[in-house]
Amino acid sequence: MRLSKLFADSLARTPFRVETLTDAYRTIETRCDVDRFVARYGDVEIEYDRTAKVYRVPAFANLIAQYQQNKLNSLQHFSKD
Repeated sequence: MRLSKLFADSLARTPFRVETLTDAYRTIETRCDVDRFVARYGDVEIEYDRTAKVYRVPAFANLIAQYQQNKLNSLQHFSKD
């Protein structure tokens, strides 16, 4: 399902969280939030992760993994000092 469709279908419901390209989530509450997310990341396909209670973006998986590895490498580098 596309992000814009989810928002249209859940307009009267509670806010929801969507992955970004890092380890952060974006909370979507308003049409403005959707527009900003789509402008930055596109109208991406999303899948709900019931365990984490967040919408995952499969297209971001490799970039998120790379970001997390780079973050881990950086933390390990600075913890050696």
